[in-house]
This record gives sequence, C-alpha cells and structure tokens, in this order.
Amino acid sequence: MWYWSDQFDLNIQFCGQIPVEADIAIRGEMDSNTFVAFFLAGEAIEGVLTVNRAPDMGVGKRLVERRARASAASLADVGVSWRGLLKQAG
Repeated sequence: MWYWSDQFDLNIQFCGQIPVEADIAIRGEMDSNTFVAFFLAGEAIEGVLTVNRAPDMGVGKRLVERRARASAASLADVGVSWRGLLKQAG
C-alpha cells in the first residue's frame, strides 16, 4: 500500500506498514521537514515514510516490497547507498 498527501509545504508519502514494536531509522533532519523514516521489524524493512523527499520513495517502496534487510544505522547513514541495499535484496 502507498499513500501520499500534500499538506501546506509538506509532501508526505508512506508505503508498507509500521510494526507494533518497530525500530525507526531516520535519514535527514526532522526539524528541517526533509527526511526519510524507515520502520523495521528486526532488520526487515516493513515501512517507509518520506517528507519532502519524493524521489527517495521509489527506492523505499522497492525495499519494502522485496522485504530487504538492513540495520537502522546503515539506513540512517548518508554514506550507505539504498540502491546497494536494494541490489543485495535481489
């Protein structure tokens, strides 16, 4: 499932689900209103939320669909390529 909404100056998109006891990885700064949040069950990527980062949703959706695995630290690290994680997920 994928949802989106434009709220004033925010473009908000969500894909997947949020596990009850999710670990959350944030890339970007929430205070700047430009970030991505990943919701994890262990290391399984279950959901992704983008705020003013619409281009990141394309990769995020595929990570969720492929049930890719990654640590919260690697998802938050700007030096780690999400496309690389996507390739590992096959």
